[in-house]
Amino acid sequence: MSEWTPSRKVVLEAPGNPDRYGVGAIRALHMFGPVIRERITRFEPPTTLQYRLVSGLPFREYTGQITVEPTETGSLMSTVISFRTIIPGTQILVAIAIRVASAGAARLARRRPPPR
Repeated sequence: MSEWTPSRKVVLEAPGNPDRYGVGAIRALHMFGPVIRERITRFEPPTTLQYRLVSGLPFREYTGQITVEPTETGSLMSTVISFRTIIPGTQILVAIAIRVASAGAARLARRRPPPR
């Protein structure tokens, strides 16, 4: 994840069950400012990852879902994020992070050969 997101480092703070990185796992994203913690709420490899914010950002009811679907020419990755702001205007941080992560994921996908 740190290869394609603004996170400098991602640490698994608590494993999920039964999959270590699955439902119940808590991951800490080290970017700038406070550490952002997310809990995985749905994990269906290789297509779906859903999470909710535990701490670190000024938002309420923050949830996200990443879905990967096959296409004729490769894959389509979709991200849906829902949240309520506590501090007006802070939603711009999410927009910037999504743009940076999307560009990073696209760069990484171009560098790696498709699976066989």
